[in-house]
Amino acid sequence: MKNLENNNPNKHIEDYLNFYFKLSKPDFAVLLTGEWGSGKTWFINEVTKNYSATQGKEKNDLFLFISLYGMTDISEIDQQIFEKLHPVISSKPVKYLGNIINGALKMGFKLNLDLNKDDNEESEIGINSESLSSVFNLFTIKTDKIIIIDDIERCFIKPQRLFGYINTFVEHQRANVVLISHEEELFEKKDEKNNKLENSKRFKEKTIGATFKVESCVNEAFNSFIDLIESKEKDVLNIHSDLILNVYNRLDYHNLRNLKQAIQNFPFFYKQFPEGLLDYKLENSLRYFMNEENKHYSYMESTIEMYFYLKLEGSQGLINNENWIEAKQIFNKTYNNYTKHQQIKSKNTNDDNDILFRSIIKHDLLGLYWYNAVIENKNYREILDEKFSEIKKVDSEKERPLWKMLNNIITMSEEEVKSNYENLKRDFEELKYTHPGEILHIAGLFILMSNHGIIPLKSDEIKSLVLEIIHLLTQKSIIKHYQNFYGLRDSYGSYIFSAKDDPVFKEIYELNEANNKIVSENSKILSLKKDLEQLPKNFTEFCNELRYINYNGKYSDFSALTYIENTDDFFTFLTDVQSFNLSTFLSFLMERYEIKYGNGIIRPIFKDEYIFLVKLKEFIESKILLKNRLYNISSFKFAQDIENLNLIITRFQETFIELTDNYEEKEKEYFNKR
Repeated sequence: MKNLENNNPNKHIEDYLNFYFKLSKPDFAVLLTGEWGSGKTWFINEVTKNYSATQGKEKNDLFLFISLYGMTDISEIDQQIFEKLHPVISSKPVKYLGNIINGALKMGFKLNLDLNKDDNEESEIGINSESLSSVFNLFTIKTDKIIIIDDIERCFIKPQRLFGYINTFVEHQRANVVLISHEEELFEKKDEKNNKLENSKRFKEKTIGATFKVESCVNEAFNSFIDLIESKEKDVLNIHSDLILNVYNRLDYHNLRNLKQAIQNFPFFYKQFPEGLLDYKLENSLRYFMNEENKHYSYMESTIEMYFYLKLEGSQGLINNENWIEAKQIFNKTYNNYTKHQQIKSKNTNDDNDILFRSIIKHDLLGLYWYNAVIENKNYREILDEKFSEIKKVDSEKERPLWKMLNNIITMSEEEVKSNYENLKRDFEELKYTHPGEILHIAGLFILMSNHGIIPLKSDEIKSLVLEIIHLLTQKSIIKHYQNFYGLRDSYGSYIFSAKDDPVFKEIYELNEANNKIVSENSKILSLKKDLEQLPKNFTEFCNELRYINYNGKYSDFSALTYIENTDDFFTFLTDVQSFNLSTFLSFLMERYEIKYGNGIIRPIFKDEYIFLVKLKEFIESKILLKNRLYNISSFKFAQDIENLNLIITRFQETFIELTDNYEEKEKEYFNKR
């Protein structure tokens, strides 16, 4: 800040203070008031710095700054003033030495100082505890400095004592005194009976000669806050100052203290990001505060915007762990439905602050870790390193022949088309493309170019080549399976499939889909075997993977129970009388079959699990519910479980009527599949 000019609403206050500082022995103090966080302390620091410069002196030579924050007694103020006026005597080594000497003297020791080093007793000075105390009493708190007293409303000293103390400087020492306080808090204090203190009003009338309200100077304060940063992040903040101030102003804040804290914490947050990551462009990002959509902004801009939004809202208590958990739950329900998402608000947000959800959805760096990273200051460098690797991998993929041809084939020369086609065909044959979506793109491109006579391959040759590649990829177990193949019906990677209506392409699509189903099933069978091997340790996790709520479970769309080989061992584990394994298992099955939550109609994909359930019931009846045995509590313990199992089996029979009629045939199919 340079003399606080240029559209500064507090210029008149600085002018008056420069006049007041030069007054000789005034009999009144000046009060600077304003809302908390409006920048009163920052303002007086800037004014005193500028004034000291005009006088050719250091600020501490002219001003004595005192903060009453948290003080409970007048003696604490005296101590602070004494320490600032006499820093050497108040230093820790001197205090420590004084305590040792004073302790020794109290025990009766005598201390003689030989000033002339001549061993003459006449030149020695004897010191006892009383004389030592008088030495320190030589120093008083009287000062010719201009006294600045801050945080008055934040002390716990009784108002009448505090006002009387301050008045000694003004009335008796005739010192220049500037008081900084939230005026309403200072003069609206009440006693134990909730009555306003009359002496507060008298103090103001008697002691305060001029009162000014400090207005927030966010632009000037912002620059001074950034000047406090000594790391390279200072340049980042300077470059994006307009963006940060836009966030601050849009949130309608007038609390510079929170802004300063956010700026001071920024370097720790910023250092988590790998070098180069924030320079990437964020496609289709939403810059909420700029009200601009469908433009490309760097991760840097989006990240800085999100950081300052959360930091400022968090400082106000508008974002906490409770409503962040609520935000995550809403996010999980709505991230695929933007229209629905826009309609849902957090209980602590308004129309202007809807960014809490909107930015999370559009931002793919920290995602739902934002709260922990910004509000709780946790370090997520490992996660961001992994994200950066993924981003660079995607970018490198876009430089490969497939994506070049999809994006630019119309603008290519004949030589470029020939070169890219040959490179693409070579990479394809070398099994470098393993995703079903990529395979369909290559098939579509080849069919399109073949139909227009651009390449020598014919449709039947393309079909044979693609099927051979799929076979090799599957054989080598390197082909990727796609969870929801229906999502590949028209496009992949933001590109629509070429020749997607061509009969040959449709045939390739169907074969690719069938193979994907087999690959996916085999992958899940292997995963199931591993999970069953770890069953005692991860039983609840295994059950959770069976659920069908929003396709969340690993086996939510897979007939997993038909692939459990050692059913007797599994049933024995479930029916351990000392556990509640069976209850847990059946509870998850009720969700899997949408009996507990849903319409109660069992999906056809689970039809084959009927035999497993019947076998489980038979096992319980033959091995567990043994009659004529004393002290057998099984029938009592499993009563509710058997009722739930019967309910599930009945629902199967109601959904698939043919199961009851063709049970023996279905049983043979069940064992054949296993």
